[in-house]
Amino acid sequence: MLVRLSFVLLAAPLLAAGPPADLQGIWRLTAVGAEADAASVPLPDPRPALVIKGDKVLYGGHEIATLAADPKAEPRVIDLKFVEPERTYEGVYRLDKGTLTVCLNGKSEGVKERPDGFGLDGHRAWRLLTFEKIQPEEAGPGPRSSAWSSGSIRTPRRSSSRCRSTRARPRPPDCSRTTCS
Repeated sequence: MLVRLSFVLLAAPLLAAGPPADLQGIWRLTAVGAEADAASVPLPDPRPALVIKGDKVLYGGHEIATLAADPKAEPRVIDLKFVEPERTYEGVYRLDKGTLTVCLNGKSEGVKERPDGFGLDGHRAWRLLTFEKIQPEEAGPGPRSSAWSSGSIRTPRRSSSRCRSTRARPRPPDCSRTTCS
């Protein structure tokens, strides 16, 4: 009981506070660092851009994670709860003139150790991610890059379980792609 109470008291500020305003916007990944003997992480070209909108992290207009942050902690604390597969990664972050640096523990199960700084030595599972803040027009040719970042394109709702696809069956030209029963 005492362990649960101490967790609630320590985690309450992180859960209660929304993400800080300075994390909001479009962030392009510029570098991924790992411990010297850990496998290198190659970056695709063009570099991926993420959108932080409220407590949501979006990629290509789709929510990929929920973000919780405590900007008052030292170092600043961040948690990313990914949608699929459902995993939570703990880390710390810092902001410096349009540059966001995040150190995440790549371990999402079992006993976890939140990074206490930005050094990777002795921590094979930790990754240091560096992002630069960009404008919507700089997002490049990613999936729905400028439209989804501005919010003008919304993620489509998933069809209900009562709907079934009719793509395999021949249909008249004026028929929709799904029919509901």
